[in-house]
Amino acid sequence: MLTGSAPASPGAMTALVELLLISPNCTLNYQRIEELLKVGKNPPETAWKYAIEAAFCFDLLDKGPENSVTLKKEVQKLKNSDLVSVLPTISLKNLLNKTWTPALFDDEEKRSAKGGDLAIGMTWLLAQSPWNQDSLENVKLEELHLAQFETGKAPNKVNPTQLRAIKRWSRYFGLGYDDPFGGASFIPEPSLAIRRVLDNFPKEYMPASKFFAELAKILPLLDGGTLRNNTFKNLKENRLIHEKNRKQISATLSLAIIRLEKQGFISTDYQNDSNKTDHIILLLPESEVTLSRVKVKKYG
Repeated sequence: MLTGSAPASPGAMTALVELLLISPNCTLNYQRIEELLKVGKNPPETAWKYAIEAAFCFDLLDKGPENSVTLKKEVQKLKNSDLVSVLPTISLKNLLNKTWTPALFDDEEKRSAKGGDLAIGMTWLLAQSPWNQDSLENVKLEELHLAQFETGKAPNKVNPTQLRAIKRWSRYFGLGYDDPFGGASFIPEPSLAIRRVLDNFPKEYMPASKFFAELAKILPLLDGGTLRNNTFKNLKENRLIHEKNRKQISATLSLAIIRLEKQGFISTDYQNDSNKTDHIILLLPESEVTLSRVKVKKYG
């Protein structure tokens, strides 16, 4: 549903949450939601239905009596100012808070119902290189996807329709952005999503390997996470080498770390006397950089 041709969009879902926040008991029936979400210029006929389905998929709603829905307690605490950053963080956390077993991957119907196609699609996109923008156009991405996995063993399908949805939700979750120079590319880069979860870390240095292992537990679509590992279990030999070498991190995560350091959210360094097991290698366009420790300096 989230990666299909249906107009399930972050904007409509956010509007739904905003309406529920100002409704008595944070509850509205379907008829009233349909009336209120059919405002504006030529809204899609069934946008309100897809907004509800998306909110259920991200575990933002409970079913209420008589064809009504109610915001989850966690979401009821939000203020309007939280809808831009906190709501995407909660939604992504809930989407990723699944037991990402091989069985879930192999059951297409169950996977789709749980938002798995979207989660897998965003995970796959984050493993691609952000440095070659020509390869990030939809047609090239479709070719890349087919070439990277063993025949018939790709974890999901990727086509231009799905890619548009994957990019739309990736943008919403802080997992990438549009080409700032006006090209057709979407740049996968998760610094904003990482910034939003830095408050899970103490403001002190920790071994680089430990930092990235903990980050993968919070955001399992990143390098080393369970969702990431299951997504690439059928990767062809000599494709995306970093996915099989846990001392290296992908180019997209490397770019995010560089950006977060330049923005003052973290600091990194390399100590000559550090233990090699602590080391992590960043993949940058013209070089590799080894880190031995990472420190969170401020929360985002």
